[in-house]
Amino acid sequence: MKKLRRAVIMLLMILIGFFIQINCAQFVPEISCVPNIILVIVFSIGFLNDSKAGMAAGIISGLLMDIVQGDNIGFYVLIFVYIGFINGVLKRYFISNVILLPLVLCTINEILYHGSIYLISFRNQMVHTIIEYTRHVIIPEYLVTVISSVVIYGIILLIYRKLEKIEKKGETQFV
Repeated sequence: MKKLRRAVIMLLMILIGFFIQINCAQFVPEISCVPNIILVIVFSIGFLNDSKAGMAAGIISGLLMDIVQGDNIGFYVLIFVYIGFINGVLKRYFISNVILLPLVLCTINEILYHGSIYLISFRNQMVHTIIEYTRHVIIPEYLVTVISSVVIYGIILLIYRKLEKIEKKGETQFV
C-alpha cells in the first residue's frame, strides 16, 4: 500500500508538471523560455527516494517528452533515466533539507541535460555552435529553472514529508 501510494503521487506530480511545462508558453506568451519542470521533478524524486524511483520517474517523464517533443522515442527517456539514477545515488551523500541543494542539483542536472542534447542532437546536425546554444538556450532556461526549482523542490519535499507522516501513523495503528 505504501509503495502504491508513493507511485500514484509520483505519477500525479509528473503529469501535473508535464502539463504545466508544455502549456506554460500558452498561458504567459511574454516569456521567452519555459522552466524545465520535468527535470526538477525527476531529480527531486530520485534524490528524495532512491535511484529506482528516480529511474522510474525518468522513464515516465522521458516518454512524455519524447511523445511531445522528440523525433525518436527513447532520446529523452535515456537522459531522464540517467538523471534520476545519478540523483538517487547522490541521496546517500547529502541531506535533503538543505536549501542550497536544489540549486546545486539543478545546476548539475541542467549541464547534463543540455550537454546531452547538444552532443546528440545539434552537434551531429551542426545547427548551433556551443556558444550560440549556451547564450540563447542554456543560460535563459537555466536561470528560469533554477528559480523555479527552489519552489518545486520545496513543494515536493513537503509532499514527501506528509507521506512519511501518513505512513508512520498507519504503522502505529496496526501495532
